[in-house]
Amino acid sequence: MCGAGIERDAQVPCSAHAAEKAVRHTDAGRTVARVITVWIIAGAFLLFRGVPGVLALWSSRSWTGSECSVVDVRPSITYSYRVGSDEFVGQRRTFDPGSTLGASLSDAGRGEFVVGQSLWLWYDPRDPRSSVLRRSASVSMLLVILGLTSLTLATSTLFSGDTP
Repeated sequence: MCGAGIERDAQVPCSAHAAEKAVRHTDAGRTVARVITVWIIAGAFLLFRGVPGVLALWSSRSWTGSECSVVDVRPSITYSYRVGSDEFVGQRRTFDPGSTLGASLSDAGRGEFVVGQSLWLWYDPRDPRSSVLRRSASVSMLLVILGLTSLTLATSTLFSGDTP
């Protein structure tokens, strides 16, 4: 045991124990730093993917509704619509990531739309080329919530004072 009046050789195990404890403390600190780094990177990525859809949904509150016609359903839905004397073509189903140009429909989604079918869409009256079939961004909202949660975990862990 470590204490006053003990020979020098007896103090070696105490020094080794202190060194081992310091190494564990340092390893725990590195682990916490790695976890915080992962949370920050994940949170930033999730926000990067989700915020544009949520902002687009918010701005679409002033968009105008109109009727459109389904032109094609393979590989993704394509619809045409008229604004005044101009005709436009769109492909966006929702404001979620991946629901824009080039996003293919699943087999279940393909059955939802039929060529020639009339649908209701929303378009931006300031830029009629911007349109969407459903003013929805549920995946984007989920990404934002997860991103904020990840950043909150990182921040609370970083500033909790309990970190080694």
